Amino acid sequence: MERFGQIVRDQEQFLIVYSTTSNVFYEVLARRLATACEENSREARLCTAMELSNMRADELENATLTIVNPFDCYYRIGDSKKFFSRLSAARRRIMVLAEAVETQWFKNQFRLPIRYDALVDVGFVSQRDRLGDFDVPYRFLFNGPTQQEVEKIRRPTSSKRPIPWAIVGHKTDGRVRLVVQLMERLDPGGFVFLPNAGIGVRKGGSAIGPSGLSSGLSRTRYYIWNSHHDFMYYESFRFLEAILVGAVPCKIDGRADWRELRIPGIYPSVQALCNTVHSEGFSSMQDSIKAFYLSQGTLANHLEKILEDV
Repeated sequence: MERFGQIVRDQEQFLIVYSTTSNVFYEVLARRLATACEENSREARLCTAMELSNMRADELENATLTIVNPFDCYYRIGDSKKFFSRLSAARRRIMVLAEAVETQWFKNQFRLPIRYDALVDVGFVSQRDRLGDFDVPYRFLFNGPTQQEVEKIRRPTSSKRPIPWAIVGHKTDGRVRLVVQLMERLDPGGFVFLPNAGIGVRKGGSAIGPSGLSSGLSRTRYYIWNSHHDFMYYESFRFLEAILVGAVPCKIDGRADWRELRIPGIYPSVQALCNTVHSEGFSSMQDSIKAFYLSQGTLANHLEKILEDV
């Protein structure tokens, strides 16, 4: 297979395709990937799924499409046949995803009539060993910060935050129980947004938009969550949402396997979180989180290694 880095240097068109009608997290990820390419002095252009559908097939003959969550791009696209024909017209197709590999959201990607040349898995922990017999070339991309995010994280933030904790996500029985425990053991004054599935963090409507979430977390000490599935997976985008505005990301997950990963801010129970809050305090926990993330390297550096190897 021809080296991707060489293709870019030969001026092959590099499009980052994303959806504007689904999970806003993936739109943010697309923009961060474009920023990382810019930091690497690599030419890349953002392209919505609808814009791709409206391009001529001959315009894509020399294009590499980096498709951020293809199923989201396909969802609500309208003329899906036209969309798939444009994908097929491209020289290469690289899928970018940030999902636990055991979930239906991951499996949905392979229900589509798309031949992928590579899968780029974005997160904090590689899932290669959990894929089993997988015939698409796999590459793990650590979800590091852009340079602008590095500068933002390094700035001091006020510890005077009126909201003690926040939990945002689709409503599940487990999350309702988590809220009750947080109110009873940590502080009764937290912020809770647990809508039915399909709302979450989105633009407009009754959802919380990205700016609203950032505004709320900028006044919050601890951003707390648990997974809405039963698989071992760390939601790196939640970590980033918190640390960019000075909140401390805290995941509640009782499996002992996490100890080996050395990702700070994972607690086996609400009581374990409360014990850490009382023994270490907000500022110390915040410093540990920042030190971990800033020591891992930037998104641009990690992406460069991917581009040289795909």
